[in-house]
Amino acid sequence: MNPFEKAGMAVRLKPSNDQRRVFLKLTQEGEKLYQSISEKVDERYDAIENVVSSKEKLEKLKRTTNRISNDRKITEIKTNHTE
Repeated sequence: MNPFEKAGMAVRLKPSNDQRRVFLKLTQEGEKLYQSISEKVDERYDAIENVVSSKEKLEKLKRTTNRISNDRKITEIKTNHTE
C-alpha cells in the first residue's frame, strides 16, 4: 500500500487479464486535492515563465545594445581613419 492509498487519495486497480500491471485511480478526495494543487502549480509555472521571459528579453536587449555600441565604435574608427 502506498501513501496515497493510505491517505484515501487513490485506489489500486489490477486488470484481470494482466496481473503484472497495476493502475492507480484517484478517489474523489484525491481528485479534489489534484485540482487544488494543479491550479497552484499552474500559477507557479506562469510566474516562472514570466521571470524567465523577462530575463530572456533583458539578455536580448543587452546583446542588441552591445551590437549597437560596437557598430558605433567601428564607425568612429572608420571615420577617424579616413580623415
